[in-house]
Amino acid sequence: MQPRITLTIDDQEIAVRSGTTVLEAARQLGIEIPTFCHHARLVPVGACRMCLIEIERMRGLQTACTTHVREGMVVRTNTPEVLSTRRQNLEFLLLHHPLDCPVCDKGGECELQDQVFEWGPGESRFVEEKQHKAKAYPLSEHIILDQERCVLCRRCERFMQEWAGDPQIDVFERGRSSVIDVFSGQPFDSLFAGNTIDLCPVGALTSRKFRFRARVWEMERVPSICIACGVGCNIRLDVKNNELRRIVPRPNPEVNDQWMCDRGRFDHSFMERQERLKQPLIRRDGELQSASWEEALSLVSERLTGIVREHGPDSVGGIGSAWVTNEANYLFQKLFRSVIGTNNLAYPGRMPDAARPVGGGRLE
Repeated sequence: MQPRITLTIDDQEIAVRSGTTVLEAARQLGIEIPTFCHHARLVPVGACRMCLIEIERMRGLQTACTTHVREGMVVRTNTPEVLSTRRQNLEFLLLHHPLDCPVCDKGGECELQDQVFEWGPGESRFVEEKQHKAKAYPLSEHIILDQERCVLCRRCERFMQEWAGDPQIDVFERGRSSVIDVFSGQPFDSLFAGNTIDLCPVGALTSRKFRFRARVWEMERVPSICIACGVGCNIRLDVKNNELRRIVPRPNPEVNDQWMCDRGRFDHSFMERQERLKQPLIRRDGELQSASWEEALSLVSERLTGIVREHGPDSVGGIGSAWVTNEANYLFQKLFRSVIGTNNLAYPGRMPDAARPVGGGRLE
């Protein structure tokens, strides 16, 4: 059992496990310390400097997200110096931020927006022209990058290295010219690139499929399970006017943690297609014609029964699918073994390694 360490944060005493950061301890007490670069599933880096706090007997302000607790530590998160530093950090972030909240897809769930309301200055002291960088820059076929909105928290770059294992994006240039971008001549085509949209605390990374289609407060949020494969990732369907506008992951540490692949996230345009099949088709007189499920299933049963009666059960075989759940595959094999009477079953085991979300025409 890990030893417990007792410390005091804003005159509240708490005992936490060894290795806990001050930020984590404060949140257990319900004390809010703002941050941009910190994320519970990423290695702390202390890059944004928003979580600066005072610790007794330590010189200067310290980053709460990278400072581990120690026995007897006394922390203060709301002193005049701390609050002043937060205001100054936000003022510097807004110095070149485009302030295009009315047309930004992140409006309503933007961490910069929330923190400016909570901790920031009421008006800026700067009157100089803002620095201009690339806007609406297509980072990939699914993701748009707005470099002017970026706060250089590096969440996206860190996720691609730590979780996706595809270090396809990074910070380039230095100082005020620093930008997030892909490596020259290299694609941003990781199967998990879409997670960077969720991780981005501002509107720097946005979805081409969802762009300008709805405001977050207009949508109904429906918990669901992804149908793109048999993993069963927990997802949330965001719906407006009875139309699916976007799919985002729901946290479930035992299944998908809090990530999802790009196929499950982006490849849902088929729901809006007029040519989408909505009922079974049966071939009559050489032509495929619509039929009810009862007609279709009866026909399948009749044909299978006839084949087994004429040629025996081993004349029939089945191939399971990596796209459905374990339960569905179990029932599939049970049908063949217990009802038809054959063990002629095969299973591809997984989706092909080269599988990619359908692109191009599906993003209109």
